[in-house]
Amino acid sequence: MQNETQHHTKKEKTNYIAMLSILLIFFAWSAVNPHRWISWLAIATPTVFYITVLIILNKKFKFTTFAYFMVFIQVILLFIGSKYTYEFNPLFLSINERFHLSRNYFDRVSHFAQGFAPFFLIKEYLLRRDYMKKSKLFYLIVIGLVLACSAVYELLEFAAVLITNQPIISPQGDPWDTHWDMIMALVGAGSAHLFFGKFHDKKMNKMK
Repeated sequence: MQNETQHHTKKEKTNYIAMLSILLIFFAWSAVNPHRWISWLAIATPTVFYITVLIILNKKFKFTTFAYFMVFIQVILLFIGSKYTYEFNPLFLSINERFHLSRNYFDRVSHFAQGFAPFFLIKEYLLRRDYMKKSKLFYLIVIGLVLACSAVYELLEFAAVLITNQPIISPQGDPWDTHWDMIMALVGAGSAHLFFGKFHDKKMNKMK
């Protein structure tokens, strides 16, 4: 049993190191000739802070590998966004041309992830710290906190525009862009609960 536990711990560490290494590569890649430096700073800086907080917290509280992997995917999307900006993502530009779309929808995908991954972090922290018990109200609070995090990010983005007087992240001509960003985060959180909620519960039970 002890050997099995040690093997599991070693495997977890290997997974963490692999994910961090890949994220470092993406970070370095994003910093090489980004489309717009001010946009790179605006997206990459809070992303690095996000990762740093999770690394520091890992010493006292380890999330499930599943939760970390969801964050891993989210952070990759953020680094890609910092490289090209949400407006000029090449993959989605080609999709625009193919389907004659009016905007680059990479930002919608990125903000969906902004709700999807944090849902697992908030849910897991509150449950495993015994701050709350599962209930309909609990899930409503978790989704509300995810939405609050998204709103705070939008406010920080707004403040950065006021301070620098530069277009950091283009709304692409949509006056409701900020609202759609928060709606996508809300949809992401709801989707996380609906499609992966039970799977996440099983991973948390294994941690216990």
